[in-house]
Amino acid sequence: MLLTAAAANAVDSEESVGVWSSEHQQLRARFIVRHASTFLDGKPGGPYSELLVYLELQNTSPGLGSMQLKLDIDPTTNIVYRVADERGSLIEPEPFAFRSTVGPGVYNLVLPPDGNLRFPVSISGGGVFEDKVKLDLSPSQGIWYFKKSDGGEYKLSGTLRVPALRERIGPLWWRGELEIPPVKLRFPGPNTQNAATTKAAEPRRGTER
Repeated sequence: MLLTAAAANAVDSEESVGVWSSEHQQLRARFIVRHASTFLDGKPGGPYSELLVYLELQNTSPGLGSMQLKLDIDPTTNIVYRVADERGSLIEPEPFAFRSTVGPGVYNLVLPPDGNLRFPVSISGGGVFEDKVKLDLSPSQGIWYFKKSDGGEYKLSGTLRVPALRERIGPLWWRGELEIPPVKLRFPGPNTQNAATTKAAEPRRGTER
């Protein structure tokens, strides 16, 4: 059954941090992934699971005597996402059956010298199956669904492309392509998640005197 879940804002697992990409024109990138589970009203610990993906960019230029970087990124169009199983075989996303939320839009970014910026690129909320874990990154690419009972190891990688625009010419404006290395997609199995939910729902007992 497909139900609409509120935007996932509760995190119940550690972050999975990818390695940095190669540097291109003072910029490098990596993915960070967290697992979140909510109820329909957005409260934590519910049966609706999502993988939340963040992109982190780093201006590799040292702080003294170096310029800031400017770039505009739409995560749904400027990044091509790839999901692979433990054997390295690519997994095709499914056409989305229902989506009540929209992409984050265009980020207008300024990176100071020797600075980092981290921001969400996944689309959280609507179209979450109760028995699956959702990964939603781009309306044009579809949605990846993973069975909660699946113990397989999956990885996410991608390609960030920012074209050179006529009105964006100059040393401050970054343009080019970065291959973002794979990051693990971790999510707990149904037994682990149910135990955590049950424990969270138990009433706190007072201390007997």
